[in-house]
Amino acid sequence: MRFNTMIKRISVLMLAASLLAGCKSADAGRPALLEPVNASLESGIVERRDLSDITVYTAQLLPGIEEIGFEDDGYLYGVYVEAGDRVGEGTVLAALVGHDFDAINSLEESIENSKTDFEKKFEALELEIELERLAGRNTDELRLQLKHEREKAELTIGEKEARLERLKENDIGYNYITAPCDCTVMAVTRTGQGGYVSAGTPVVAIDYGDEMTLTCDYISEVTVNHAYDCYAMIGGARTELEYIPYTKDEMRIMSASSIPLVSRFRLKGDTSGMAAGDSAVVVFVSDMQSNVLVVPAGAVYTDSSGKYVYEIVDNARIKRTVVTGISDTAYVEIVEGIEEGALVYVKN
Repeated sequence: MRFNTMIKRISVLMLAASLLAGCKSADAGRPALLEPVNASLESGIVERRDLSDITVYTAQLLPGIEEIGFEDDGYLYGVYVEAGDRVGEGTVLAALVGHDFDAINSLEESIENSKTDFEKKFEALELEIELERLAGRNTDELRLQLKHEREKAELTIGEKEARLERLKENDIGYNYITAPCDCTVMAVTRTGQGGYVSAGTPVVAIDYGDEMTLTCDYISEVTVNHAYDCYAMIGGARTELEYIPYTKDEMRIMSASSIPLVSRFRLKGDTSGMAAGDSAVVVFVSDMQSNVLVVPAGAVYTDSSGKYVYEIVDNARIKRTVVTGISDTAYVEIVEGIEEGALVYVKN
């Protein structure tokens, strides 16, 4: 009995082998079947839902800081505050002078000294002339000397004043920056007195105290303006944002330096309970679609030929090439390649 049963099993296996060999060419065009899977634990349904194309950026919550610089190029004359100082509106924070500041000051001093010296000579000669006249002596020679001294003074002072005028033509003068409101100084430049400072370079950073900003990896203003939505998640709550664009001077300075660009946002609405250093993310929504076909993000694979999913059929995986659309962190849109309701393999 057992022997007959064994013979029958062997006969069935041999028949199956011969059938598989004969059908090999016919199966060549069929999708490849992979090993069975536990569909209940590693699968997802191809379904329809609303989907957003979302990018999440790690963000940093900062105090409401404004960086203040000069509108002209020049040389730092002095910084009059230190980090931690509390200053009132209008307080002078720092001063800038032009390249010829010292030369101008020196020349102005020289002109005043020359005028004083010549005036003393004139007074002395005029007194001598008067004494000679009272003594009945000839004063022609002294008067000629006085005339020459006046001409010399006019020429000397005139040359210095002309040079001073030329220096002042392009001079920025004594340029200074002041606190725009009552605030706290957060940082000051490391550039020392006499150091060169380009226009727009931050010299003093101040904290308004009641306003905070958010920074994250750079997103251009154009991209933000064309976004479907852009907001922050802070402490589990949604917070609206206002984009802070860079000025032309800021962009020029950043481009010329090794400092990476970041996006800056102003927090809108109630910020009570928030503090600098709180964890936050910026959620950027570039597109929103309603009732689109989606699969779990973990179901989509990519190789050199494109993107694909594994459809689960009879507890086996079948590779299906797909065309994808937008995606968020959980789902990917399927434009074509698999039907609604299909079961797909989801990688762990």
